[in-house]
Amino acid sequence: MTYRDSEAAGARVERAIILGAEHPRALAFIQSLGRAGIEVLVAHHGTSPLGFYSRYAARTFTIEDTGEAALALLDELAPGGGLIVATNDRYMVFVAKHYRALAGDYILTTPPWETLRTMTDLSRLYPAARACGLNTPEFFQPNDELEMRDYIAALDFRHSYLLRTPPATAPADAATGRFTKVAGDGAAEAIDNSLEIYRRLGAFPLIVKVVPGEADRCIGVSMVVDRSGGVGALHAIRRLKLFTYSSGGRFLHPYSLGSNVFCESAHDEEAAAAATSLVRRMGYFGPITLEFRRDSTDEKLVLIKADPRPVRATGLSRALGCDVPLTLYRAFTGGKAETAPAYADGVAWLWVSQYLSSLASNRNNRPVVRELLSLVLNFRRIQAIANYSAADPLPLLVELKRYLLDFVRRRLGRLRRRSRGWRSGAPQPESVP
Repeated sequence: MTYRDSEAAGARVERAIILGAEHPRALAFIQSLGRAGIEVLVAHHGTSPLGFYSRYAARTFTIEDTGEAALALLDELAPGGGLIVATNDRYMVFVAKHYRALAGDYILTTPPWETLRTMTDLSRLYPAARACGLNTPEFFQPNDELEMRDYIAALDFRHSYLLRTPPATAPADAATGRFTKVAGDGAAEAIDNSLEIYRRLGAFPLIVKVVPGEADRCIGVSMVVDRSGGVGALHAIRRLKLFTYSSGGRFLHPYSLGSNVFCESAHDEEAAAAATSLVRRMGYFGPITLEFRRDSTDEKLVLIKADPRPVRATGLSRALGCDVPLTLYRAFTGGKAETAPAYADGVAWLWVSQYLSSLASNRNNRPVVRELLSLVLNFRRIQAIANYSAADPLPLLVELKRYLLDFVRRRLGRLRRRSRGWRSGAPQPESVP
């Protein structure tokens, strides 16, 4: 384990320990709490995550990617106590499973595993949501191969289906590391994908029917829930559609299309009430976002999933006046969750590097020039940018540097492959602009 000290701004009041520092949601916590004068300690198992470059990170720790390493670090820091915030699925599950061991020394914002498991495992969440009167997608959890084959054989593949695994297990898509994978174009492909997941996981994935509707029909309700069930910093976010959910008639998951890198504030009272009711019924506490989608066929509100941790657009909450990191800290260190003030619709958040990557990788799905022109015309609406703070610009500069270097490497690699092909006399594919 290694660590470095850095100069941090502001007078120290208390401290928070951020587990996971590779993502905009982590940096939003580091910057928000640091600005408030809270000592922020940051731990991560990767190499030079962006959160390590923040001037608000008082100390940073590089640890091995094991639960034992995380426990050793927290044991070392235990005399100083503090608030623990897990910013990714890996550390979220870690804290939940070690809740009793950590609760004696720290203030935890992740609930015990019994509660967290129900929120993250859709085979448990969907029945609980239906018991609360919420709509969910059609779903099925096979117990064995025969059930899986029979169920998939009966599906109508004019609709699209997803295969989903719980965050505490192996990802559904080994190539991307995500816990959601498109089932396939037909029964044979869906069966093959299910069997591949079973071989890695030892259990079959949940089969979920896709709710009709594009990315901009998704509403995420974010909030902070204190230990008494009080709800604060509640606000809704609507994804802005970069691309359709299909390419060449084939369904693609939104993660593949980049629709989660550009969003704006919105209001949906039905979704807010449904989210509040569900978290209280489940006894959940901590930060959480519940994602809903309006079914395009009947406008019904459908629960898609729950993210019981900070989400990528956490930085937008500060621009709306309902700072999620600060609300969470105050609610769990002696106060209660503060009710969010009124906020305007249409305040946008953008993740610049991922937006550009999405445009490049999907340039055949939608005209890039038209998309960029739309962005420029609406740029005044963007009041939050991932990884950016005027008082803390280095993380964004590092991110853009990495993006540009990666872009150049990809271009050079493509040129080298073409050069080798020309020398060998092999026919070359048409160039893509």
